[in-house]
Amino acid sequence: MAISWQVISPAIDGPIAYHFKDGSNPWWTAVQIRNHRNPIAKFEYQLADGSFREVPRLDYNYFVENVGGRSPYSGMGKGPFVFRVTDIYGNVLVDKNIALGDNSGVSGEPNSRRYLRRGFRKASRER
Repeated sequence: MAISWQVISPAIDGPIAYHFKDGSNPWWTAVQIRNHRNPIAKFEYQLADGSFREVPRLDYNYFVENVGGRSPYSGMGKGPFVFRVTDIYGNVLVDKNIALGDNSGVSGEPNSRRYLRRGFRKASRER
């Protein structure tokens, strides 16, 4: 039996959201991206030197910093953070001033949903 499928970018309400897993702290940080239109390809946070560091995604759909104790990186730090999210189409969203939480969510830029959808390739929005 042949199976075919396609990605559908659904209409959504509200901005992208970042959910910090319970137990998240400056030394072990787990973030789940919620309320996004397209599958997420890459999640990064900005380091003190201005560069971005990619965070690995684990099989339970959280991006976790300190997988296997990647020295000298241990968690994302105390925040606030600058997050960069890239979807499978190459659309990019940058959100600033994201506070660290423990089992809590933080909304991104109010219009972020329009930047992570088909047709807005390589768009970038900073707040």
